[in-house]
Amino acid sequence: MYNYTGNDNQKFKFEWCDVGYKIHALNNEHLVLTLNANDDGSYSVYMGNDLNLQGQLWEVLPYNNGANGLLGENGLVIRSKVLYYENNDTVGQPLYLSYKNDQISVSTDRISNTRLMTCAIADWTRFGDAYMQYVGWTYMSYSANDRAMKNYAKNSTKLPNILKNDSRYSSISSSYSKTGCINGQGNFSKLKFGDTTFDGVGCEVLATYNAMARQGINVDLCKLTAEFEMNAIQITGPLADGKSGSKPERIPDCLESYSLSPGYTDSIIYINPFKTDSSQKENLKKIQEKLDKNGRIIFSAWNYNNGGIDLKYGVHTVYIEKGSSNIVIYNCYNSWTEPETSYASIEDMFSSSDPLFSTLVIGIWY
Repeated sequence: MYNYTGNDNQKFKFEWCDVGYKIHALNNEHLVLTLNANDDGSYSVYMGNDLNLQGQLWEVLPYNNGANGLLGENGLVIRSKVLYYENNDTVGQPLYLSYKNDQISVSTDRISNTRLMTCAIADWTRFGDAYMQYVGWTYMSYSANDRAMKNYAKNSTKLPNILKNDSRYSSISSSYSKTGCINGQGNFSKLKFGDTTFDGVGCEVLATYNAMARQGINVDLCKLTAEFEMNAIQITGPLADGKSGSKPERIPDCLESYSLSPGYTDSIIYINPFKTDSSQKENLKKIQEKLDKNGRIIFSAWNYNNGGIDLKYGVHTVYIEKGSSNIVIYNCYNSWTEPETSYASIEDMFSSSDPLFSTLVIGIWY
């Protein structure tokens, strides 16, 4: 047991398996926390190959279960799906992860040295951590967290209906059916984001969602929306929270929390959009090189309007792939359910006869 920063051997991924969690080593996901029966009848734990064993399934529960002496104590306990039997005539007892002298073992004592807390691997609160705060298991919750959880509850009932009932998404020939990417954020006005609705402000969420979906990462859009609401929402004074969307410069932190290794342009011009940064051309060239090499990027810039920036529609963030000839821009327009494919390059989005963007904010690759 070490401090917050830890090291790669102390980072774990929890995988839900219908009846419990597998706890994977993040630096080798083939290894999972495994309960081992020793020759003397005792148990120990080690990181073993994932063999779908009962002893590799665990439950995560609140430390405070209402018992005497525990009221007011927050934290978690991790319980094995295997019971301990002292002998053939006894009732099985639960086994809990416990710690002593920097060593992890298991114990039938639920209270002593079993209280655990989670630490994020990046500067980004994931949905699971936020939910445990919301229900009072771990850290104290706060109003923005509570709002995000309530919005999630509403969104998770509305989103499936939109995707199912709108043929532009449900058709087998749609971009969504073929790629898993969602275009046309304006079609999701029934979803909530902060104190406003998702349409018109959800581009950072969708760009990140589309990027991860195309990487084969199993990501829930409603949970990701809640994460952006808690971690990256733009606070714009008198406007409703969320009315200006999310901070695109927070996207790398999100990607890192999903175990990706993002890089990004070191010049973020979000504060002063009227002055094009002197390094913009170099940054656009660098982003194009990353797109050519990796085949994908996340891109954010101020919208173009009549020779300058579009103050009304502000910043737009998109996921882009390298196509066979032109680039493929997902969620390019507010109502289009298919990607934009008419631009030849990153530079072309700024300099063509019909430019999309005016001033770069950030380019992200991974």
